[in-house]
Amino acid sequence: MGEDHLSQDIPSWSLDAALTLPVLYGDLNDLDVFIEDEEKVTQQLYVELLRSLFPDKKIEKVFPLKGRKNVIDGAKNISQQIVRPTLFIVDGDMYNWGVPSPEVPDIVFVLPCYCIENVLCTHVGALKICWEESRGKSRREIAEEFAYDFWLQKNERLLTALFLEYSVVISLAYPGRTVKNSIGSFCGDASGIVVYSRLIDKIREIRQECITLVGRDKYFSEKRRISDYYRKNISRVSHLLSGKHVWLPLLMTRIAAVGKPRISKESMRLRLLDSADLGFFDGIENYVLLPNN
Repeated sequence: MGEDHLSQDIPSWSLDAALTLPVLYGDLNDLDVFIEDEEKVTQQLYVELLRSLFPDKKIEKVFPLKGRKNVIDGAKNISQQIVRPTLFIVDGDMYNWGVPSPEVPDIVFVLPCYCIENVLCTHVGALKICWEESRGKSRREIAEEFAYDFWLQKNERLLTALFLEYSVVISLAYPGRTVKNSIGSFCGDASGIVVYSRLIDKIREIRQECITLVGRDKYFSEKRRISDYYRKNISRVSHLLSGKHVWLPLLMTRIAAVGKPRISKESMRLRLLDSADLGFFDGIENYVLLPNN
C-alpha cells in the first residue's frame, strides 16, 4: 500500500487508529509530529520547516489529526505510550485574540501565530522573490515599488477591525466559525491591499449576525472585553491574522504585482520557505516527548 493511498484513507480513521500510523513509517522518521491540518501543502510546509528546526532528525512525514481537539486529545491519550520522540503542534488560531480557549496540556506546542502559513510571510522572502523574478530591476527599485511598510500598515489597520468582529462572534455565538473568505474580493485591484469600502460590508454582516443571535448588550459587552484585550496584549497584528486565508494570499498577490513571477502559487509558497521566520518556533525542542524506556 503506497503512501498516497494511506494519506487518502487517514481522514476516515478513528483518532486511536490515526495515532498508530507512525508505526508504518518507522524507517522514515526519527521524530513523529502530529498536526491539525490535513492539506497536503500544509503537511509539506511542516516537513520542510521541521527539518530546519531539527537538522539531526530524519523527518519525511507529519501526521494530521483533523483539528485542534484531536491533537490535544491525542497528546493526552498516548503521551505515556510513545515509542519514538513525538511532538504535538496546534495553531494559535483565534485564541490569540482573547477568545476563551479550551485548556491545552503543557506537552502540546501552541504556535504563537494564527497558523503555520504565517511563518512564511516575511519582508525578506517577499522582496527576494520579486528581485529574482523581476528580470533587471535593482533590489532598491523592488523595495521602493513593493513599499512593504505601507502595504503592511494599510492591511493591518483594516483587517484588525475584521478580526475583532470575528473574535466577538466566535467567543459568543459560533466557537467553530471559520474566518475563511475570498480575500481578493476585499481588494480594489491586484495590489494586494484591502480597501475599506469592500471590507466594511463584511464587518457589518458579522456584527449583525452576532447581535441577532445574542442581543446588543451581550455583543457590545464582549466587544469591549475583546478590544481591551487587544489593546493590552497585542502589539504585532500581522502574525495573528490567518496566514492561510488572509495574510499569505495578500502577500503573494503583492509579489505577483511587483515581481511578476512566472511561477505557480505553490512554487512561490515553497520559495518563501527559504526566508521563513523560525523565531515562531522558539522553545519547540522542549515539547518533544521522549519514550519512557
